[in-house]
Order: sequence, then structure tokens, then C-alpha cells
Amino acid sequence: MVGESRQELLTWCSELLQLNITKIESCGTGATYCQIFDSVYQTVPLNKVKFNAKSEYEYVDNFKILQAAFKRHKIDKPIPVEQLMKCKMQDNLEFMQWYKRWWDQFYPGGDYDAVARRKGQLTNSAAPTMSHNRTVSSASSAHTRASATAPAPAAARAVARPGAASARAPLTTATTRAPAASTATVAQTAQLKRDLENLTADYTDLDERHTALEKERDFYFEKLQDIESLVTNRLESGVGEISESEQGSLEAIQKILYSTAPGFELPVEGLSVEDDGDPRLLDEDEENLEETY
Repeated sequence: MVGESRQELLTWCSELLQLNITKIESCGTGATYCQIFDSVYQTVPLNKVKFNAKSEYEYVDNFKILQAAFKRHKIDKPIPVEQLMKCKMQDNLEFMQWYKRWWDQFYPGGDYDAVARRKGQLTNSAAPTMSHNRTVSSASSAHTRASATAPAPAAARAVARPGAASARAPLTTATTRAPAASTATVAQTAQLKRDLENLTADYTDLDERHTALEKERDFYFEKLQDIESLVTNRLESGVGEISESEQGSLEAIQKILYSTAPGFELPVEGLSVEDDGDPRLLDEDEENLEETY
């Protein structure tokens, strides 16, 4: 099935999104596809879309948003991300032709305020950096040839050349600065991810140690409770039956059980040792201890 021509698609995209899209391959950044999808459902988080994407990782982020939108609305069409990101005309043309047919079928109609939806952000209307440089170079060559053949006065040519050079200077500065800023951002993001991974690993290790220590504490505490119960029962039930030697040993064990180490601080009065912070009163526990003694 033959789809729309390249020029028809460019006109449609430009009018729908209120942009001046001059090359179909510039859609390979993913931003245009994201907003076309948003024009149908208006559920795409356009604040996360990088409309001025210049680096491959930014293209990837945009296509991840598009893939998530496809999945959310159960659209089974595979998105050829690797091919589209190369910003080749044929790959993007074929995908855009399918996209236009899909849009014609599902667009709900009515007005779509594209500028408001993307909060005034503008997309790159040209292809990525390498293609863009070639375009500028070709245009400059054509301009030079036209200037050479046109019968203009020498004074006019002398004035025109500095103006053209000064007009191109900011473009060169912008194209050289952008990769540096992107590289710095990538490095910072990578470092933050590494820091987060390290902190997560440290937290997991501490949490595992804490859990192991709690289990060990509970294990030995239960053992001590068993010993205390055994000693107490023997002392109470064996009155007049146990020897002085045995009684002395049992009392020595009790003394060890109830002794505290130097510097040991008792829990806050009114709170249970076992409650881990729950405000349970110790009145009942104190009565039990008094009965025990």
C-alpha cells in the first residue's frame, strides 16, 4: 500500500504540531513521533520528551517514552528504534507513512494545541548534527556559487560576505558547545547512578546485618530465659531438698543473669525492652517480676 509522499507528510506534521519540519529524517530523534501520538490520546508526558535532543542517549529516552505509550494503549506495532535513530530518510519515511495511516484511523478530531501541550518547546527542524553540518556546508557552497555568477557590484559583494560570515558564526559556536554540555551531563548522570548503586548496596548490606543480629539476639535471649526459669523453679521447688553447694551454684547463676555491665543504660522507664519503641507500660511486667522474687 502506497503511503503519502515525503512532502505531504512534512506538511501534515508541520501543521499538526505547529512546527517547521523540513526533513523527514529529523523525526529520528523521537520527539516528533511522541507528540503525534499525544495528539490522539493526550497522555504522553511531553515534559519528559527532549524536543531539542542532539545525542543518541536523548533519542533513546524519547523512544522509551513512545514505546511506553504504545504499550499502554496496546498497540502491537514494533518501533524500529535502531533504524529510526540513525536518522535516515527512507527508514523514517516508511515508519511515518504507517504512522499517518494509524493517525487517520484514531485521531478523535477537534483542535490540538500542540504548542501548549509541549509548553512552548521547539523541536530540531533539521537532521542531527552531522547531517545538519552537511546541509549548512552545501547551502554555503551554493550561496558562494550564486554570488560568484551574479552580476553584483564589487562593493555589494564586499559588504555581503562579512554579514554572511557573522551570521554563520553563532551557528558554529552553538554546534560546538552543545556536544560538550551533553558530554558533561552524561558524565554527571553516570556518576550519580554509580553513587546510587553504591548507597543501595551499602544499605542492603547493613539491613542484612541488622536482621542477622536481631535473630542472634533473640536466640540467646530465649536461652537465657530458659536458664532463668530452670534455676528459679529449682530454687523454689527444692527448698529443704537441695544441698548448700547446689543452692550456692544456682544463686550464683541468678546473680550472673541479673547483673549489668558497667555503663549499661536501662531502657526508658515505662517502655518494654521487647517492644522496639512501642509505648507499652511495664506495670504488668513489674508485677510479674515481684511475684517471681
